[in-house]
Parts: sequence; C-alpha cells; structure tokens
Amino acid sequence: MLPGLSNNERKFFLGISNGKITYKPVSGETEYYDSFEGVLKNIIKRESSINGKPAIFYDFIMENSGHVYNLSVPFSSGTARNIVLSLASVEDIKGKFVKISPWLKGEYTNISVYINGDRANWVVPKEQIPPIKKVVIGTKEIDDDSDRIAMVESYVTLINQRLQRISDEETGEFHDPEVVSDDLPESLG
Repeated sequence: MLPGLSNNERKFFLGISNGKITYKPVSGETEYYDSFEGVLKNIIKRESSINGKPAIFYDFIMENSGHVYNLSVPFSSGTARNIVLSLASVEDIKGKFVKISPWLKGEYTNISVYINGDRANWVVPKEQIPPIKKVVIGTKEIDDDSDRIAMVESYVTLINQRLQRISDEETGEFHDPEVVSDDLPESLG
C-alpha cells in the first residue's frame, strides 16, 4: 500500500429497538440480535434528522474480528445513559471486550453491559442521577433533563479519554497521551 492511501472501511450500522440489537443490511429485512460484543474504540455525538426533525445520537464505535460497527442510540435516551454509566465504571476499558445486551421490561428497553464477561454496574448510584425538572416556558410546562444530559456527556468525555490512554510497558500504569505544544502553531500552543 502506498503511504497516505487507505481503503474505506465498511461500517456496519446497528441500533437498539424493542429489546434487541438491530441491523438492516443494504438490501434485505432488518435482523434482530440478543446482544453485540466488540472492543469499544470511541463514542461520537452526532447530529442528524429523522423525518425532517433534528435528532442527536451517540455512536458507539466498536470493532470485532476486523469489522467496524456503529451502534447508534438517541443521546438523551435511558438506553444511552445506561450504556455510558456502565462503561464509565471501568477505568481500564481500552482494549476490553464490551458486550451490550438489551432486553424488554414491559414496554421499556433495558441494557446490561458486560466488560470482558463481567457485568458492569453504573459508575454512580441511581439516586445520584440528576432528576428531570419541570420548567415553565411561556405558558407551557416542559421537562428539563439538561443536568442529566450534562452528567452523561461528562462521562462520555471521560470514557473517550480513557480509550486514548497509553499503558507504560514496565509498570502497566496508564497515562494520558501528552500533546507536545512545540509542534503546534504558536496561536494554539
């Protein structure tokens, strides 16, 4: 391969619906699975639109057997919150196999997250999750989950930082990669 050239890697796009992992091939019917397992590479916040309305998603980028998968979940959903809070409980997550197993409880989708086969609990107890507040805008009362969303976003940042950590070969301790400011333009360094 010539330097600087690369092939587009094909991503498999997954979702979660009705207690199942979903995959819709380019041509064909949607397929349903009980779980998905792969090595977490990154979590990306992505803006999109559904039926002309703006929507925001968390894309959990994972790799398994040389294939890249994009598990896309609405970012303010309980499903996304459950996955993020479970992933955040594991400090040394880089390179570990993450298994995401959705299931239905009544009409709600719940998620169990396993790291290298061990169930991951939330990084904080349920009682410490910021509550949804009622706010009045004009004459309407609406739900405000901005504190809850901010907490989840802070954990996404933490998880992504952990995924970038480098392990010291001698001690096995992790440290964050350093940015050498001498290499940056003066205005950025």
